[in-house]
Amino acid sequence: MGIDTHCAQIILTYKQLAPHFKKVVTIGRQELNLLPYQIKSLLNIQWPLFKIQDYFLKTPFCEPFFFYLGAEMIHSLDISSYEDCSYVIDLNNPIDSSFYEQYDFLYDGGSLEHIFHVPQALENEVNLVKKNGLIMIVVPGNNQFGHGFYQFSSELFFSFFNKERGFDPLLCALYENKPYSPFILCQNLKIVEQRTMLSNSFPTNLIFICRKTFTGVFKFQSIYQSDYLSTWKTGSKKIRGKQPDTLLNFIKLLLKRAYFIKYLAHRIIFYSHSLLTTIQSLFFPYKKSCFSVIEYKKLSKVQKTHNDDT
Repeated sequence: MGIDTHCAQIILTYKQLAPHFKKVVTIGRQELNLLPYQIKSLLNIQWPLFKIQDYFLKTPFCEPFFFYLGAEMIHSLDISSYEDCSYVIDLNNPIDSSFYEQYDFLYDGGSLEHIFHVPQALENEVNLVKKNGLIMIVVPGNNQFGHGFYQFSSELFFSFFNKERGFDPLLCALYENKPYSPFILCQNLKIVEQRTMLSNSFPTNLIFICRKTFTGVFKFQSIYQSDYLSTWKTGSKKIRGKQPDTLLNFIKLLLKRAYFIKYLAHRIIFYSHSLLTTIQSLFFPYKKSCFSVIEYKKLSKVQKTHNDDT
């Protein structure tokens, strides 16, 4: 994922909240996915484009960008040395204590979804950062099936990086992977008493940034989804949204929010697609791809072949 125009805007906006911006660490060797004219506009610099190209884009990586913003030291952590990272570290395991509280700003621009042990990885990221340092994480939020191990909900970050655990959440936002798409701010479920749910058609990223407000070693503790905690405590499901008192109010609510129209459109598209898929399967053979279609009746034969092979 690296740093695109959306991520660069957030970095420029929030880096000033860090008391220092001298020591930066990136999770993975992050690329700078910006064109010279975009850098010129974002940083408001009057350099000619060829000079911007030579300074910022001499390598595909983001170190020149952070150096320009005032960083004096930039380290990168990765599980492999194939991109010449500063340290080869597996974040599925606890990091060495020599790395604790060494950095003012941590940038994870699309690495977390590729790490199997997410709780341990988040614990490591917290321990890398000093008190009052900033943690910025960018991950797939929607419509990126197969990109990594996971896609993420805002609820995970609001629950993990809450004030009770020693963090100050600054921003949680979504943006679609297309030019000039707006930021969609995510609200904390505990505050708005309603789940933040999204159904859209474009690959969408989630940005979360927070401040660490404590000193010392952070140890991961289990978290639970906020609305379930409320339900278990009160025996009420109110946090999932207030239910209207009458059928008329329910109909008005559906029409007002266009849920009914949206639902109907989704059903039409779904059944149309199913019909077209059925017609295609009758007249056209499936092409080989990363998906395999196996008829139910042939599944036992496939299982028998697999068992014979093993």
